Amino acid sequence: MPSPITQKEYLHRINEKFNNKFVVRLPNKFLLDTEIDVICPDHGSFRSTGSGLLYSKCGCPKCAQQMRAANSQLTQRTPWITRISQFNKIHADKYSYEVNHAGGHRSKIKIQCEIHGLFTKLMSAHLAGQGCPKCQQESTKVFKKSLISEEEKISKSKQNRANANRKRAAENQMPLETAMELVHGKHHNKFTYDWSAYIGWSHKLTITCEKHGAFTQSCKDHVAAARGCPSCARISKSRLEDEWLTSLGVIDRQHKIKLDGKIIKVDGYDSETNTVYEFLGDYWHGHPNWYLKLNGINANNKIPFVVLFKQTKERFDKIKNLGYNVIYVWENDIRTSSVESRTFLNQLEV
Repeated sequence: MPSPITQKEYLHRINEKFNNKFVVRLPNKFLLDTEIDVICPDHGSFRSTGSGLLYSKCGCPKCAQQMRAANSQLTQRTPWITRISQFNKIHADKYSYEVNHAGGHRSKIKIQCEIHGLFTKLMSAHLAGQGCPKCQQESTKVFKKSLISEEEKISKSKQNRANANRKRAAENQMPLETAMELVHGKHHNKFTYDWSAYIGWSHKLTITCEKHGAFTQSCKDHVAAARGCPSCARISKSRLEDEWLTSLGVIDRQHKIKLDGKIIKVDGYDSETNTVYEFLGDYWHGHPNWYLKLNGINANNKIPFVVLFKQTKERFDKIKNLGYNVIYVWENDIRTSSVESRTFLNQLEV
């Protein structure tokens, strides 16, 4: 059985031998004959036993292969000027070399790094790609930091997913009595509900409107919706839209214009000022004060409210690029103001 060695002692010996070249990941239970994961900054991941890495000459199998190839090419003495050309090609003209060198491929050569100064290296090792040890240390530190940064991102992403899952789980575990209290507190006695099918706050429930009949909606979306019933919301919006356009003296309604190669309708149009008027339903355009905070999804078209809001803004930008002026108003702003002030409220240039 291999002699026991602590992880701290083993990593110290590896870093000392290979000048902090490798990133080594040890399992919790570690012996010298245990297989470990090692990352070489030049050739990527490989596996080795603890003893195999500790007693190897190069550590990385591909580094060893490069060194053997370099040694085989050095069996015959090559002129020093040719060697310098080879060094410059391998190391991209990074280093300067002594003017003359009489030794063979197993001799040490003096090399000048423009950042860290003079160092020595076996000629064969330098031909195999090994350069300034201090540059190697710095690049390894950066490499390790990038690994840590990536692991932190993965950990943070996992934590965010876990938090979201816990939040959904908490919502779905909301007691029936609490859900009923919140729903009736928002819409009072306007609707009837099939509470026998209730399984969670985010799951759909059958709701019946006195005017428009049954529809399905989650309790979460139902409480978020201003009118509760989608049909009520559409009818109410049409009445308010008509009142708003009338108050502005806009006669041309549902005017057609060409946008992105398609014919679309705008709520109102004034040819004298070349102005497009748009009445924005909160539920269908994602009112920022309501739905961006809720981070919810429109129950009818399954589009997130934040996306609906973005699409509305992009539509206005395209209309303006065609040369039109744009005036709009939010349904919520009309509902929360007096009739007298509707004409002037929130008619913002986009």
